[in-house]
Formats: sequence, structure tokens, C-alpha cells
Amino acid sequence: MNGKLQGIIICAVVLVCLGGMLLFLNLTGKDNNDNSSAEESSAINSQVDESVLLIDSSFDKILTVKATNARGGFTIEKPESGKVSWNVPELNGLNQSLKAEKSLVENVAQLEAEKLVEENAENLDKYGLKNPQAEFTVTFSDDSTRTFFVGDVTPEKTKYRYLTEKDTNTVYTVLSTKIEEFLDGKEQFIETLLIESPEEIEFGTLTIKRPDIDYEMKFVQDTADDNDMMSAQIMTSPIYSYLNGSTSQDITHGLWGLTAETAVCLFPENSDKEEYGINKPTATVVYEGKGESYILYIGNPEYSKNSEGEDNATVAYYYCYVEGVDGIDCIWKIPSESLPWATVMPQDIITTIMTYNNIVKIESFTVEADDEKTVYAVEADKETETVTAVKIDDKETDVDSFKTFYQYFLSCPTTEIWYTEPEGESFMTISIDAGENKDTLEFFYDSSSARKAIVKRNGQTSFRIPLDWTEKFAGNMEALEKGEEVLASY
Repeated sequence: MNGKLQGIIICAVVLVCLGGMLLFLNLTGKDNNDNSSAEESSAINSQVDESVLLIDSSFDKILTVKATNARGGFTIEKPESGKVSWNVPELNGLNQSLKAEKSLVENVAQLEAEKLVEENAENLDKYGLKNPQAEFTVTFSDDSTRTFFVGDVTPEKTKYRYLTEKDTNTVYTVLSTKIEEFLDGKEQFIETLLIESPEEIEFGTLTIKRPDIDYEMKFVQDTADDNDMMSAQIMTSPIYSYLNGSTSQDITHGLWGLTAETAVCLFPENSDKEEYGINKPTATVVYEGKGESYILYIGNPEYSKNSEGEDNATVAYYYCYVEGVDGIDCIWKIPSESLPWATVMPQDIITTIMTYNNIVKIESFTVEADDEKTVYAVEADKETETVTAVKIDDKETDVDSFKTFYQYFLSCPTTEIWYTEPEGESFMTISIDAGENKDTLEFFYDSSSARKAIVKRNGQTSFRIPLDWTEKFAGNMEALEKGEEVLASY
């Protein structure tokens, strides 16, 4: 075979191969395009909106919405002429939540189903619609009505429920959040804010009474005008003490803004109050102020549950009743964290400092002991907040040493609060004069302990301290007068 013929044969073979390859590519390319189109078509079909607008009305064209269910149901009525709020007549006499009522009416005015499940359903029982969980009727301004039945939660999508209209067998699914109120009682429309917060509170007197302690805790406004105070209130019972501003705020001001989880008993009778522990409360909080007076009764606790549904030791809620506010005549279920008065103890909220009088505000610091009186006169530059001079009975002394002396005084360990009245006369009295602010501390020997002293602050038994502190304090007085080293802390 000559070379020319051989070349012709090779070219023919190559062309055949190329043609086959092009045919293969065209065929496979066509299949890929068809598959892609099918997938896109399927995706589009899956996103088709199947929703059905069951009621297409407006908020102002609805007159009433009435629901019946196992909890008794409710009726929401259109506002009367001149009134701005909707009304649940079953709650007349109680403060109502306009927000909750308005939300339900708005949902009904544009009631939308996710999709139609079955037309002419022969077996409504499988949807929970033969014996529905709730029924609600909407009355419109033209006096026409629509009635619907609420069935079970859908098994495949638990956030939906079945719904059908009266006199039809057409079943829909509706988002539960749009219709779940129809399964609840009238209590859901009660305003749960019990005591509103005023723009400004002129604090009066707040008293806590509890059967687990044999004293009352009482708090009043501090009359001293001192911006250095951590709290504007003080404790006067069972001891006289300044308050820790961060831990005492919920105690002194927690009533304002107090909000319940829900109302559990409307217009309670005495038997109801007995059932929920209101007649023998866990705690009673009494507030008396300018133009307002409240009594909060904290009744029986409700404990949180473990994974098996059994009570554990943690209190989740208390049942409560409030006097002094119109429109809240209910027994309320309130979270325990909103009710600190049920468990608070004095040491939880008081300060352990002897006085809040800043050294630069002191005019005189007087000590009376062993029939002797020592007066420390303090001069300070109020603008720079600097002590400029100190005199002991009109005799100049070292300013820095007096600062150390005052620091030791403030270090007195007052963590042991004490209620029992001391016996006998005081063996030492310290008086602090800071202009409008004054403190008096009286020290007594403790007859029950040889190495303890009892302290009265401003006439009220308050602390028990180590007697050793008073002895070292006397030593500091002597060291300061002699110009010797003064202890900085106990």
C-alpha cells in the first residue's frame, strides 16, 4: 500500500471518530438540559403558595368574636361609641389588655389558612374536628356571622392546627399562633401589670412581715441629704443600717412594675384565698407612701418540675394577692424572682460600714469614754475634697494620721447583725457631725459573751463586734494624740 492511500485511510478513520464523539456529546447534553429543567420546574412547584384567605375583612368591620372551649371561652366586643378599647364583658371590673384583644381581632379579620387539606371530608374525627377543641364565631358590622371549629395539631407540622368552617366539610391547616387564643380562657385578656411605675417615687415606709422570722424588716427614706449614700433608703428594723444600693433596690422598689405571669382566680372568695395560702401568707409586704398604699400577700409556692414531672426544691412561682389597686381583684401567679421579699434576710441587703459620712464632710468626730470626752475638729476644702487641718480638743494634730485613724474606725467588723437589746450603760459613744448628716454609735458590753460588744447605731441595736476592736480603737486614740503610729485596719 502506497503512502498516499495510507494517509487517506487514516483521515477517514479520524473523521468517523470525531463524528461519533459529537453525536455522543449532543445526546448527553440534551439529557442534562432536560434534567435541569425538570428540577427547576419541581422547585418552582414546591414553592407554590397554597394559602387560602378564609376571612377577608378589616379590623373596624368586626363587632364581636366569641369563643367556647373547655376553659369556658370568652367574648370580645367592639368598643362603644366614644370608647377606645375593646372589651371582654366577662372581665368587667378588671383591667384588660387592649394589646391582646386587638391582636386577636386583627388575626381574625385576615384569617388565613396555610393550605386546603381535604374537601368534603367524610371523616372529620381524624382531624379532631368531630369533637373540636374550640369553636369561635365572628360577627361583622352587617350582622353576618362566620363560625369555625379548631381541631388537633397536625402530626407532620406541629406548629399548625386543623380548622373547618361550620356547615362545611372542608379541612384546612392554620398556623397555631393565629388561633391558639381560642383554646384559652378569658384570663388571657387580663392586664398582668399590677402596680404601675410613676415618673417619680416619693418613698414612704415599706414593711416586710414573715412567719419564718420573729421581727419585721422596715425601710424608710433617709432624711439625710448625702450624695455619697449607696441607697436613698435605710433599714430601721430589725436594726438601723444603711443599705447596699445594688442588692436592696429590688426590695425597696420592686413593687413598682410588679407583673404577674397570669391570673388564676378572678374575684376570689375567702375560700379561694385559703386554698392559695393568701390567708396565711409566706410573706406580707406593706407599703405606705404619699397618696398610695399597697399590701402584697405572697401565698403558697409552686415548685418547678424535674424531667419526670415531680416537684423539686426550687420555687418557680408564688400565688399572690394585692390590695390597694383598682382593677386587679385576682389571685395571681407571679415568678419567684419577682418576689424577693419572700426570702430576703437583713444581711443580704445592708452595708457593713459604720457610717457613710465622708471624712471631708465631717465637722467633728467626738468620742466619750471613761467619763472623758475627746473632740476631733476637722477642716476641709470642699471643692478639692481635701482635709486641710485636724484639731484634738483645739490642739493641732497630723492630718494623715487622722485619716488613718478614721480608716480604722470604718474597718469595724459589723457583719454580725444583732437584735437583742443590750443591758446596762454604754462604755463608749462615738458621735459624727457632718452638718445635716449625723451618726451616733453606742457601745455596750455583751453580757452573754466576755469578748463581744453590742453596738447601737442612731438608737437602734444593730451589730455585735469583737471587743478587741474597741480596745485597739482606744489605743489608736492615744497613739494619735502622742503622734505615734496609728493602726490602719483591724
